[in-house]
Amino acid sequence: MRLQFGDCTFDSSTRTLERAGEPVRISGKAWQLLELLLEARPKPIAKEELFAKLWPDTFVSDANLAGLVKEIRAAIGDDARSPRYIRTVHRFGYAFSGTTGSQPVDSSIQSGPDLETLTESLMKTLAAVDGLRRRKRYTQNAAVYQLYLKGRHHWNRRTSEGVTRAIELFEEAIAADPSYAPAYAGLADSYIALASRDLHPPLQLFPKAEAAARRALELDPELAEAHASMAAIDEVFRWDWPRAEAEFLTALRLDPGYVSGRVWYALGLAHRGRFDDAHAQMSIASDSDPLSFPLNANHAIIHYLGRTYDAGEELCHRALEINPHHEPAHFTLGLLHQQRGRNAEATASLEKALAISRGEPHVLAALGRLEDLTELARTREVSAVHFAAVYVARGELEKALSYLERAVTARSGWLVYLRTEPRFDPLRAEQRFIDLLARI
Repeated sequence: MRLQFGDCTFDSSTRTLERAGEPVRISGKAWQLLELLLEARPKPIAKEELFAKLWPDTFVSDANLAGLVKEIRAAIGDDARSPRYIRTVHRFGYAFSGTTGSQPVDSSIQSGPDLETLTESLMKTLAAVDGLRRRKRYTQNAAVYQLYLKGRHHWNRRTSEGVTRAIELFEEAIAADPSYAPAYAGLADSYIALASRDLHPPLQLFPKAEAAARRALELDPELAEAHASMAAIDEVFRWDWPRAEAEFLTALRLDPGYVSGRVWYALGLAHRGRFDDAHAQMSIASDSDPLSFPLNANHAIIHYLGRTYDAGEELCHRALEINPHHEPAHFTLGLLHQQRGRNAEATASLEKALAISRGEPHVLAALGRLEDLTELARTREVSAVHFAAVYVARGELEKALSYLERAVTARSGWLVYLRTEPRFDPLRAEQRFIDLLARI
């Protein structure tokens, strides 16, 4: 697709954007957005659909999308107050409404015998550089694809309601097309999210996650998302890191741009104390979208685990500048303050996280609210790891160890943090703790 609008030329085959004959550089995400809008012109695209296509594995806010639109407008000389090209459709999304004209491709290139090979080679090269890839078309049913996109959008919310709704949407997609592999991977990731965040008992959900991931791989052995799902299961549930790492590397070889898979791999490396490798993976992930507040928050977690607290605080603040209501950033910032003895600041950050999360147990534990945690456990699943964290903070190490042993029996997803979590440092000389780590 080669289009002219105003003094700009857009060429999808060479991935170039020119203005007044001069090349214009924009980020990979901005390029993707502009291409989507041009392909759909003049029809508008809903924000929900744009979120699902631009960030299929990351939960983002309207601010991220608005930032890309601002970047595109600056590049092509558009004005938000009087737009010629990018139109905001109130409470819906965005549309490209400018007049475009096709430009002919150089005939010497057009008639070349290796055009298809050249294009495929170019796409592969771009995939290696910036994580772009030409995805397989897994279904001819547009409604199935829409169900999948909506499912990923709700999964990205990472709330009980969001993930539960995602499961419903993925199951609808599977019912309509039982051979649609990505929906099985989405279903696996949803079960993993519910189990990992104490929303349901892990022993009930991880087998369901594994069954869904295996079905996805039966349908397509080269589906990166399914390999990453298996990797998460191997690390968090089976406690088999060598197998998990092999699956992560397979996923990233198949799709270098799969951000969730790379972030999960980075966190897994951090859980094993391989912080240089973890930071390297997060740097690659962040290159694709440096303004992503979930990426900044996840990278801050790795700095917290690695005791590089200054860098962790900086990333938390960066995430909160983009989205002041991001619970993980407030939570991690609170933990960072705690480790530096800033108790008032820690409490303030954790109280914000508690309000945003509506009383999640990991935040209650960080605040030391044992009574509230006990009351919550009467009505929902609460990992014994959280009770252990409270007892460690109180200096009651024997009780903490007893709760950690319960967590092992329950296969709690939070146990993978134990090797490097600073809050559990008082236990590291205890033989029971050493024996427990050997089991996971």
